[in-house]
Amino acid sequence: MPLSARPIRAALGGLSLLALLAGCTEPLDYDLRGNFGAFSTTDAAMAATTDRPAPDERGIIAYPNYQVAVARRGDRVTDVAERIGMNPGELARYNGMEVDTRLRGGEVLALPRRVAEPRAPVDIASVAGQAIDAAPDTTPVATTTLEPAAPAAVEARARPAPPSGPEPVRHKVKRGETAYTISRLYQVPVKALAEWNGLG
Repeated sequence: MPLSARPIRAALGGLSLLALLAGCTEPLDYDLRGNFGAFSTTDAAMAATTDRPAPDERGIIAYPNYQVAVARRGDRVTDVAERIGMNPGELARYNGMEVDTRLRGGEVLALPRRVAEPRAPVDIASVAGQAIDAAPDTTPVATTTLEPAAPAAVEARARPAPPSGPEPVRHKVKRGETAYTISRLYQVPVKALAEWNGLG
């Protein structure tokens, strides 16, 4: 076969392949389980999920009906519990772990009960603006020390309302379930499930 015929044959073969593919009407099944049109998982494979919300400085992500704690690299269950002000044994039991279990960075622990929301410090100068500077000079005010408040009065304060808005679906893992089976159950990509739950 002459050398000049090979490029022509390759070009004709490529064109015939493109012509053959042009006849396809179904979208590409990205996870390749289409069984020739019988069952397509393309929509599930291409489904977009949102990113996990960023935790606060303690590692807490608060949703309307529950909270989770995100572990830092090298944390143990005890470290997370101390950081959020919770009993380590209670947190470990709720998550089916031991108190000294080492956690991966980004791993999520469900909280058995809500922990207090952080309160941002109030800068009186920013709130009052120039009113403090513009106030006339006065004589100092005489003050007296008050008795400490009773413990019951401290507990009677109203708790801040939990955050409102959408929250992700919760799933308690049962024996034998895998990230793959759970992702199929909720029709989300395994990668998104792993990112949200710190399964890196």
